[in-house]
Amino acid sequence: MTDAVPQPDVSGLIDVIDPASTQPSVDVSAARHALVIAAAVLVYLWSVTQVEAADMTDIGLISVLPIAVIASLVTMIVGFAASAKVDFTGRVQAAYVIGLTVMLHGLPPLSYEFLRFSWAWKHVGVVDYIQRFGDVDPGIDSLAVYHNWPGFFGLNAWITESGGLDSALSYASWAPILFNLLFVGALYLMFRAFTDDRRLVWTSLLFFVLGNWVGQDYFAPQALAFFLYLLVLAILLRWYQSPPKTSDADDGPEREVIAPGSVSSFALSAVVAASLFVIASSHQLTPIITAVALAALVVFGVIRVKWPLVVIVVVTAVWALGPARSFVFENITAAVPEVGGFQANVDTNLVDLQQVSDMQRFISFVARALSAAIFGLGALGWLRRRYRGVRTGWVTLLAATPAVLIVLSSYGGEVIFRAYLFALPFVAYLAASLWFTDKAVGRRSAVRWSLGATLLVLTAALLIADFGADRRQVFSADEVAAANFVFENARDGALIIEGTRDYPRQHRNYEQFVFLPLDRSTPDTLEGLLADPAARLASWLGDEERYSGGFVIITESQRNTVGELGTLVAPTLDAIEDSLLASELFDVVYQSGTARVFALAGES
Repeated sequence: MTDAVPQPDVSGLIDVIDPASTQPSVDVSAARHALVIAAAVLVYLWSVTQVEAADMTDIGLISVLPIAVIASLVTMIVGFAASAKVDFTGRVQAAYVIGLTVMLHGLPPLSYEFLRFSWAWKHVGVVDYIQRFGDVDPGIDSLAVYHNWPGFFGLNAWITESGGLDSALSYASWAPILFNLLFVGALYLMFRAFTDDRRLVWTSLLFFVLGNWVGQDYFAPQALAFFLYLLVLAILLRWYQSPPKTSDADDGPEREVIAPGSVSSFALSAVVAASLFVIASSHQLTPIITAVALAALVVFGVIRVKWPLVVIVVVTAVWALGPARSFVFENITAAVPEVGGFQANVDTNLVDLQQVSDMQRFISFVARALSAAIFGLGALGWLRRRYRGVRTGWVTLLAATPAVLIVLSSYGGEVIFRAYLFALPFVAYLAASLWFTDKAVGRRSAVRWSLGATLLVLTAALLIADFGADRRQVFSADEVAAANFVFENARDGALIIEGTRDYPRQHRNYEQFVFLPLDRSTPDTLEGLLADPAARLASWLGDEERYSGGFVIITESQRNTVGELGTLVAPTLDAIEDSLLASELFDVVYQSGTARVFALAGES
């Protein structure tokens, strides 16, 4: 009689492997997922070309997305959630995240003929200025802030010239895809310093991609500066961590130590230093949050080097007191009283829900709910990590530091969104921890179902929050043609009167003109305008002591802005346009579709 073979105790693996399932091999499952991804991407690429942007309603891009696009996105989300069961290497999840990043944030360049956002067009205009003059003018009256922090624009002028391109418009539309992929790459590098659980890494990255609705990934200095901010943190956290001080439970991988004085250390230090210089020379806000984040990491002993903090403080101060000193000194008296205005910063950053259309009110609600959901999931993830004894210090610290922007910054109308953007990567990591706190959890069917449902809801919210305003932020060929007519034919010193700023604005020769958006008029000015629009506009254009003539330009996107945001309430922009059409004081000197350009009679 033989002895019974003792059976191993597998009770500790209950949460790792679902005993009710018969799991296929990883290779077979990976192949199936690869087929799903390929099919979803091909369907997406074919169907996205069917988008008719001109048919958009006031809920934005989602109103014209073909059902096949929605189906392909749903397939990718469900596939990602399912991959948590079988993918131990991260390759399958990486493919899903990269694919979804391109599919979601590539919707604008793939769906629209022209560059999205009027403010992106003026960024093209600054690049055009540098191409024409070979330098910037810190004392310029128009778009002066960009001339005082020109790093991003100088880089793109070099790219444009080196590529033999006439304008940055040739590639600016593709910036969202490029920058979001760069964000994901930098965050992958960073999160691998936090954990070696690939499920947690890629789920964190997907939460970031789905939470990035604030529109700071377009052709802009902020996008470049944000990427460099993430890259600097990633390098410092990956290779310059301080030695662990305790033996507390931690889900982190083994530390990767770079020997001081080595070639690798020199190369990484050079990348960090160069990135900090570009940040300081390209943007006004990012150096502040970079300094705050680095200070927090140094004070709390997370990183073992202090010189990056010194560098960002020094280069920021030198830039502010050197190349940008005139701008800083001229604006500092207005900025100082606003510092610490927490409630004012919050109020000026949120849409006035009392005057916008019902649909825009709904879109604003969805955007706020999406932000709250990400932060709520992050809070729950933080609590679960605490419960299981998993360290959260680094991530929580970096998630909290951007709050200083709301309290101290006088940046104006976008600071709360910028604070959200800088906190998002780390809140996303905590949110993913709700499902994948450590390697011992996350294989049950309930995990996949709950994760998939959550990701689907966030995807729907992103499509509404990020693209819900596109009817006023996307431009037709008619609007582009009308804007080009104005900027090619207006004389130096001309007054350009515009209903709103939402059209292809300031992308050519902007330094020659004075721009006057009617919806930004003071109450007294607006009251005088509304009494007799044609007469008042004629008096402004006819002021020969101040202007050399000019034009009034009214386009469809301007009308949509007025209708959706409630500006120029009575009369509407249509009524002002009707007054010009009926008046003998004005001629229509250019018309393309519904875009019209007016000039004083006899001056065409």
